[in-house]
Amino acid sequence: MEAGLTANLWKNAPPELENLTAGYLQFYQFCGSVRFAIYSKLRAFRTRSISVSNAGSSSTVLTLKSTEDIPWGTYTHHYDAVQITNNSTGQSSWIVGSDESDMSDMQVEDGGNGAQTDSVTVDTSSFANGSYTATLFVRDGVDRVSSEPATTTFTITSNSDIGTGKTIQLSANPTSLNVGQSSTLTATAISIPSTDYIKIVDSSLSNTLPGNQSSYSDGLSGEKSLVTTATYDKVGSVSYVAQEINETTGGIDAQSPPVTVTWTAPAASITLTPSSDTQVQSGTPVTISYKATGMISGEFVVVQAITDNGAKNAWYDSGDKNSSNFDYEVESPVNGASVSVKYVATIYNGSLDRLATAYSGTITWVSQKPTITITASPQTNVPGEPSEIQYSVNTLSPGDTISVVGTGGSHPWNVSNQTNYVEQYQQMKTQPLDKQSRQITRRISMTQVVMW
Repeated sequence: MEAGLTANLWKNAPPELENLTAGYLQFYQFCGSVRFAIYSKLRAFRTRSISVSNAGSSSTVLTLKSTEDIPWGTYTHHYDAVQITNNSTGQSSWIVGSDESDMSDMQVEDGGNGAQTDSVTVDTSSFANGSYTATLFVRDGVDRVSSEPATTTFTITSNSDIGTGKTIQLSANPTSLNVGQSSTLTATAISIPSTDYIKIVDSSLSNTLPGNQSSYSDGLSGEKSLVTTATYDKVGSVSYVAQEINETTGGIDAQSPPVTVTWTAPAASITLTPSSDTQVQSGTPVTISYKATGMISGEFVVVQAITDNGAKNAWYDSGDKNSSNFDYEVESPVNGASVSVKYVATIYNGSLDRLATAYSGTITWVSQKPTITITASPQTNVPGEPSEIQYSVNTLSPGDTISVVGTGGSHPWNVSNQTNYVEQYQQMKTQPLDKQSRQITRRISMTQVVMW
């Protein structure tokens, strides 16, 4: 196709085709029957805006505009989601919908094709003074998202007669604590109309109040006080105010000065036991355990052996988020050998920084080298008199057995696969001068000769 014709096609093409190549555009122009298939692969639309009016009072009106382009089908709805961010703290909260990744998480609005205008009124009475950004996300009836979200900024300022503390006050105890701990917030109304109730507000939108919310109230009109707790699982400061809310209008009749509570990361520490050198016999179980304090969300413990001379059952614990844990270890060396293990336990944060470390003592499992003896009593005897033969072994490891081999004589003592530490045998010889020996064999062998 000539270049001029291609350019003309681009000029007259609908805007949603602007990212297609010229080849695809020609395909669109001359194969109109597949137009809808091409549409389904394009971004949904680009025209959208968000504007603010009435900012700075107890409520703020957001006007949401978008243009959906679905010239086919009978789609009758589009989907909005709005997120507001405190520009000072970076804290964000969804005020329309709960997410923008799928239309099922967004608010359904009428209108499936063409220009749409929606309006939402946001209760900004609990917002701290300062600058905020509102971000609009839109999806059309086939779940296509707009190419870029729309944003606008606005400023909240309190009325001059709110926040003086003349009619309501708020206290926090404590105001400085470790991450994950709770501060008690107490609102006290010095004077309150019978039609007002008290609300405590997390002005930083950090969702630290009961139910992971940014405000708390029991809705009891005329009450003089309200108590709740604030809990934060992150490091940072959160601002709170108490308000007297008119139950008829929903407006703020009075507001306390702000109170700030600060959460800090505690100093992490860890202990590991046994902490001193320990020696036990082969086959004896030993408990190894750690206990950590000051761990917060995202931190974890790693336990591993740092010396290991042949251990078969050493403990390895990686990424453990528990504040304590333990393991039983058994090592079984034999024939006088030993096995030693020493452990280290470390607390890491999400950036893999080492926060605390502890070392165990050296744990040693020892085994005895076996010895064996064999005796005869009496060793010299006369025909017809018995002689008592006995073996004795000092230790047996799992799987060890004892064999006794007798040579000479007519009835020598011969046994095998014995597991007793001591055994006896009585033998009587009737013929004189007949020599007989008894031999016990294991790793160490001894021979005892008995003569009649």
